Amino acid sequence: NTYYIIVVEIKAEKDDSKKNQAKNRDGKKHFEELNKKLEEEGKEDRYYFKFLSPESNDFANLFQSIETGTYKTWQSILMEQLDTGKL
Repeated sequence: NTYYIIVVEIKAEKDDSKKNQAKNRDGKKHFEELNKKLEEEGKEDRYYFKFLSPESNDFANLFQSIETGTYKTWQSILMEQLDTGKL
């Protein structure tokens, strides 16, 4: 069996944005490296890191992405903001 594991970190709207930017960047990098290692070992399991905020309807959007099968590339509004530095 292949498992697709979604790792979720929930952030409050008032968390330090620079700290969250670093956590988002480092979390993505960690799971990319883990997935690469799993692939090199011939394992099919994969991890997907998601940062969510309850203020932006991220929970409903994440579940919709799971239902439609787009969760692998889906990013929350918070993740998009953290990637661009626009908070």
